[in-house]
Amino acid sequence: MLTVTKRDLNQRTAQVLDAITSATQYVIVTERGTPTWRIERYETEDTNVLAQLMRTGKLTPAKATPRPWPQAVP
Repeated sequence: MLTVTKRDLNQRTAQVLDAITSATQYVIVTERGTPTWRIERYETEDTNVLAQLMRTGKLTPAKATPRPWPQAVP
């Protein structure tokens, strides 16, 4: 666990986030000596990209029985 002040977080945001990303730890941010916030890495449950796209509605799976192609009119 890492503890930083609100001011340090403001000035060294990238370094603090790198510390969270590189290890499986969290950061406690203090304001005037009082622990106020906890920052931790977000873990996604779906590592499958297709599952994420379907969940967000950006991908619609194909139907099991597609409609037949229309016949050309002579």
